[in-house]
Amino acid sequence: MAAQRIKSTEVRKRFGNISAATLYRMWKVYRILEPPVTIRGINYWTPEDVDAAFAKSGQRGE
Repeated sequence: MAAQRIKSTEVRKRFGNISAATLYRMWKVYRILEPPVTIRGINYWTPEDVDAAFAKSGQRGE
């Protein structure tokens, strides 16, 4: 069974429709998110990483 992964577009929606640049800053500059797994040029995060980022940022998930 493959691990669940969430595409960057879905992560952006969960954080309130943030831009791709803001998502990039969240993991690259501010280190709120763990670095993504990149497959064929698409960034993916695990649900656990996204939940942890919500806890760090103080936002609520949708």
